[in-house]
Amino acid sequence: MVQPKFTTSSSNRAIKAGGLCGIIIYGVYQSVFVVKTGQRGVIFNRFSGVKEDVIAEGLHFKNPFTDKVHFFDIRMNAQQVKIFTTSKDNQTIPVKIRVVSRPMEEHLPAIYRSFGTNEDLYARVLPSVVNDSLKDVSKKYNAYEFSTHSEEVNRDLMSKLEPRARQFHIDVADVSVSLQTDGEPSN
Repeated sequence: MVQPKFTTSSSNRAIKAGGLCGIIIYGVYQSVFVVKTGQRGVIFNRFSGVKEDVIAEGLHFKNPFTDKVHFFDIRMNAQQVKIFTTSKDNQTIPVKIRVVSRPMEEHLPAIYRSFGTNEDLYARVLPSVVNDSLKDVSKKYNAYEFSTHSEEVNRDLMSKLEPRARQFHIDVADVSVSLQTDGEPSN
C-alpha cells in the first residue's frame, strides 16, 4: 500500500482554506440577529451613534464590526415601587405602587440615548416619576382618606403620572396604590 505524500504547500493551502472558511462562517454568524416576539431593537453604530430606526421582530442583518444591537421589551410590564409619602395631615404613609407600563416604541432610540436599556429606564426613571406624582396626590388626602378612598387616589395618581411619564417616553396603562405593611421601602 502506497501512502500519499503531503507536501508543505498542499497542507498550507488546506490550512489557509480552512481558516478562510472559518472567518467567513464567523462573519456571517455575527452579521445576523433575531428580534424576538415582544421586543424591538435599536442599533448603535460605533461611528455614527444610535440609529433612528426601530428594528421590528424577525431576522435582520448588521455590520458585525461597527453595529451593536440593544433589545427592548415593549410588552406591558408591572413594576412595584415602595416609598414613603406625607399626607395632608403631615403623617408619613408607607405605600406600594404597582405601575403597569411599557416604553413607547417610536421613541426607543431616544430612550436608549438618554437612559440606556429597559432595566435602566425602570430602575432609575420610573421610581422618580412615581414619587413626584405621588407627592402631588398625597397632599390632597389625610392618612385615613388615603387608605379608605383608594379608587379616588388611584385615579388622581394616574391623572398626574400619565403625562409626567409620557415626558420620559413611558406609556402607563394602570396604577394601583396600596398601604405597606412590611416596614421599610426598598427601591
